[in-house]
Amino acid sequence: MTSVDFYVTEDDVMAWMRHATFQREQFRKQRRSLPWLVVALVTLLTFVVFWSGWAAVAGLALGVVLGLVLFPRLFDRSVEQQLRASVARSAGPSLGDQRMELRADGLYRSTHAGESTTRYTAISDVEVVGAHAFILLAPELAIVAPLSADGSMRAFVEELQRRL
Repeated sequence: MTSVDFYVTEDDVMAWMRHATFQREQFRKQRRSLPWLVVALVTLLTFVVFWSGWAAVAGLALGVVLGLVLFPRLFDRSVEQQLRASVARSAGPSLGDQRMELRADGLYRSTHAGESTTRYTAISDVEVVGAHAFILLAPELAIVAPLSADGSMRAFVEELQRRL
């Protein structure tokens, strides 16, 4: 298959933003280390305020609950809200009806915002994750293509991968 028509929604762009963000090593390090910082700070603060061994034990228990149970959920929700706000602000040109074609000179893409051709050498990879194909142009830049129920996008992506 050398061409495919598809429609991109905010949820499709959110799938890319989540994938790009949660796969980043810096994010993963923060996600692992920040809860332990919360545990340490709550324990230390409780000990300093109440100045007793039992306060430190109570602070440690409170720190574990806050840092290891509540903080990750709040952190993930906060990141999700930031990503959604970012998509709402800047995803306009990436949304709506689109067409891609595999041409001799590269990947042609047409959207309501315009047309472009990307040389095959500029495409670093194609990742299929869940219900989406991400055509990677840079570490944090991709063409988002939802996989269709009829299999046309999957066939298109397979042909694109053969050409890379």
